[in-house]
Amino acid sequence: MDALVAAGAHPLRCDLTDPAAVKSAVSTASAGGEIDILVHAAGVFAGEAARDVTTSGFDTVMHLAVRAPFLAVQELMRFRAAPVAGDIGKSANSEPRVDVVLIGALDAGQSLPLPSHFAAGEGAKCALAMALAKELGHANVRVNTVSVGLLEGGMSAALSDSMAKDFASFSALGRRGKAEEVARAVAFVALDSDFLTAKTIPVNGGL
Repeated sequence: MDALVAAGAHPLRCDLTDPAAVKSAVSTASAGGEIDILVHAAGVFAGEAARDVTTSGFDTVMHLAVRAPFLAVQELMRFRAAPVAGDIGKSANSEPRVDVVLIGALDAGQSLPLPSHFAAGEGAKCALAMALAKELGHANVRVNTVSVGLLEGGMSAALSDSMAKDFASFSALGRRGKAEEVARAVAFVALDSDFLTAKTIPVNGGL
């Protein structure tokens, strides 16, 4: 965080489970100039078995994984030209490009031993990105998901030793990933991949 501040960044504290706070943060950030990249990299790993999941626990997972990025994009679009009925799928307009990247933990092609409510949130995140990309492409907005594998820190630390060993055994590289490796992939998706949208990009060491 200190490095970001030194580079001129202005951090905003936001409770992503609070809809009003999410919209306020995006509105505040937009006041300094139009947002051109929006990265959602927040979530909670809940390891309960399905029979032990509470309603509030389920809601927290879904709010962070799906509702927060949806509300952020919704607020972001408030500062752009309103879409015209029937525009979905038409050529992008001349507005400045916006790139939305959602950081996830599940690729639809995988079958992994994940808690059901966590998996539900991650699967919904991928579907959300695909649908938003289709709807907002005409407004020059690209939306993609980067599906991240087991990392050296972050939520990966919540995995049990046995589950971590299982993931490592199925990894082509046989190791955990690093945050900077994910960051480079996100930077590529957001900055260099002009014709990529509505997709989930796995960055998981070959799971």
